Amino acid sequence: MAETRTPPARPAAGTRADAAARGTTALLDPHLLLCESCGYDLTTLPQSGSCPECGADRAASSPALRVGSPWQVRGASPMAWLVEVAHLGPHPGRWRAAFGRVRVDWPASRSLLVASVVLASVVAGVGFALAGMWLTAGIAAIVGPLLLHTLTAIETVGLRMFGRQRSWRITSDVAWVVVAHASPAWVLAGVLTPVGSLVGARVLPWVEVFIWPVPGVVSGGVIGFLAGMFVFETVVFFGVRRCHFANLPSAGSVVTPGSGTTAHG
Repeated sequence: MAETRTPPARPAAGTRADAAARGTTALLDPHLLLCESCGYDLTTLPQSGSCPECGADRAASSPALRVGSPWQVRGASPMAWLVEVAHLGPHPGRWRAAFGRVRVDWPASRSLLVASVVLASVVAGVGFALAGMWLTAGIAAIVGPLLLHTLTAIETVGLRMFGRQRSWRITSDVAWVVVAHASPAWVLAGVLTPVGSLVGARVLPWVEVFIWPVPGVVSGGVIGFLAGMFVFETVVFFGVRRCHFANLPSAGSVVTPGSGTTAHG
């Protein structure tokens, strides 16, 4: 008697497991309207109600809520950069709310990244110059933007790999938008690097790292840079957690919160 095999159950439609089973293209489709809390596909569901998977209010995932960051709304200017930093604020609890307003719009975010890495390099150069380290100041001002941009690009690769592992919709645009809005933290690294070098040279002229003696001016600068980089990574973490299912303005049907109406993007 032939053995009867029961076909494996298919994941429920709209879930992340369903998207993963249909392949990476379905998982990363930026035009699907997803629940920004759990990633459930809301495109074909009624206009009102809760997410069937996590119970979150569907209106909370409306692209209309992503009105744009201060930089995206105001455009490139020194004042817009300062307002951007003020919106992030010093408390991590505000970062999630700030990234909830960020629009997945890389062209409108690119200049924020450029401005931040250039400003960070200039600040580091000025700091080294004030400390009398003229050669280091010139190197920081010239090489700094390339170094910081390279580290930021590597970060986007890591975010996309991390997103695939967790079945998140971290497209290239999402990754770049997140790191661009975290890039003001690089300016802190630009401040702390020369400060660390100066403190290291004064307090610990030589530091033994493993078995090699390292000048305090070098080790202090590295510690200062890593401290700033840690802040950057922390902001990125909060940003990607808030944007891992971020919806484009044209994603599915845009629900206007509180109105029960729908506008097609």
